[in-house]
Order: sequence, then structure tokens, then C-alpha cells
Amino acid sequence: MKTVIWLIAALSTFILTACGQEGATAPEKTMTLTGYPVYKFVNLSGIDQKALKANEKKAREALGENYDGYVKYHEAMVAAGFDQHEALRVMGRDAKEIEIYIPNADYKKLWEVNPRDLRKQGKSHLVTIEYEAIVVGEQIVNRATSFKAELVDHEPTIRK
Repeated sequence: MKTVIWLIAALSTFILTACGQEGATAPEKTMTLTGYPVYKFVNLSGIDQKALKANEKKAREALGENYDGYVKYHEAMVAAGFDQHEALRVMGRDAKEIEIYIPNADYKKLWEVNPRDLRKQGKSHLVTIEYEAIVVGEQIVNRATSFKAELVDHEPTIRK
């Protein structure tokens, strides 16, 4: 009996794997998110292609086997028009973090005032972003179509 159950499980796993999706598909509608930016002071997604090429030896050591995949993904992002965008992680009202790429100008404007100084004043940013999901390579990436940030007197829950 255990052998039969094991065979059924193995066969169903094989079928699901073989018949799975060929590639990622993104939803075709624009979504809206209201939430707080997650304050991360080291933005690793901002590594550009020139810096990667200049420090190829160090990058290969740091990324190991994932280096070639990272370079291909970065090239696909540039080809899809994300070269003038920065990744912003936003914590929505349901406490889930979503990464959305916003234009560089909006990103710089958001961080004109140091978030630590805002916290001392009891204020924080509340962002409203309309975004669409786009397939880049084999991954779904969120790109902002509209971005609005405002200061509010509410301090969001900050994870440590």
C-alpha cells in the first residue's frame, strides 16, 4: 500500500512539473497600493551594469554560481526600460512588503529628508502607487505608473 501511494505521489509530481507553466504571466490590470516605504539604507538592486563589469572578479566571488543569471536578469531589466528606475519596498496595510520599481526622480524626491529625522518628528511617508506587473525574463516585476507621497503624523510599525 505504501508503495502504491509513493508511486501515485511521484507520478503526480512528475506530471505537475512537466505540465507546469512555460513562463511567468503577469496580471493585465493596474493595481493600487497604499503603504509605507520600508527604510533600507543599502539598496542592492541599484547596482548598475558598469559597476558590475568593473568589479567582475569581486562580483563573481560574491554571487558565485548566480553571477551569470544575475547579469542576464539585469540586461533584461535594462532592455525592458528599467534603467531609470529604483526598487522601492512598500509595506502595505496587510503588513506584506511589495517591491515596486519607481522612476529615479520620484525615488530621490522621496529620500530628500532622512527618514530617521522624520521619525524624530513623529512623521513618516505614506505612498500611494499605481503599478502594473510586467514579465521580465522569467520573473514578474512591478513598475509604477503613478506615484504620490505625502507626510503623515502616523508612525508605522517598524520591524527590527
